[in-house]
Amino acid sequence: MSKPYLRLLREDDFWLIKQIHSSLFQFDYDEAQFASADMMNSSRWLCLAAVQPEEQQQQLAGFIIAALGTKKEFEQGGFSEEASSDGGGSTPEEASLNVETARQPDGSSGDTQSTLQRPSLGLEQLPGSEAEDAADALLVNVCLLGVMPAFQRRGIASMLMTQVMNTARTIRSKGVFLHVLEGNEGALRFYERLGFQQVGRVPDFYTTTITQSENPEAAAESSAPAQLKDALLLHQTIEASSTVGQQKGSADTL
Repeated sequence: MSKPYLRLLREDDFWLIKQIHSSLFQFDYDEAQFASADMMNSSRWLCLAAVQPEEQQQQLAGFIIAALGTKKEFEQGGFSEEASSDGGGSTPEEASLNVETARQPDGSSGDTQSTLQRPSLGLEQLPGSEAEDAADALLVNVCLLGVMPAFQRRGIASMLMTQVMNTARTIRSKGVFLHVLEGNEGALRFYERLGFQQVGRVPDFYTTTITQSENPEAAAESSAPAQLKDALLLHQTIEASSTVGQQKGSADTL
């Protein structure tokens, strides 16, 4: 079998992600949060697809969506292109490949500025957040990471995270942060093997109304009441001298 390769996400990829979202994640799909046109045309978003060549077809095996910005920009709910940097149900183990890192869908209009609007990301809990220059520190936020069921346990999630971490290093980011649904032990183990540490908790971070269903459309149309769930804040400091592939226990068996 041919090895998977990475490319940028395309418009049809976003459509597919929307269709299968409820079967991969335990929170609602946010139409405004994942505005494909804005993401694909912005240097402040890193949207990657892992593609598995299968005979004449190229199948989407996994995907990752990450945002780049300063701590101040994330906290204030938006960023400008001019601020770019120098470099320019599942089992618990299966859940680790579909990591819940999306944000609350509270009233965004879909443009790049508003996609970062949330009540709180909990970034005041990040290490060094009280330093004088902390507000201007460049950070990377992993917003969504998923692997299609047929391609789980093949190292796809690790490959996608490795690319994001190396990109963060290239642009001289100070760190990478993300959120995980509290109780998702599989996701926590996956990120711990990549070197992430839990640094805080964000109350009522996720909004979910979906119900487990084999029919994604039926789940998306569910009238179940919305529920708010807490998130755990994970962080990893970027060291310029290391690469993800060199880290001990880099989860390359996933």
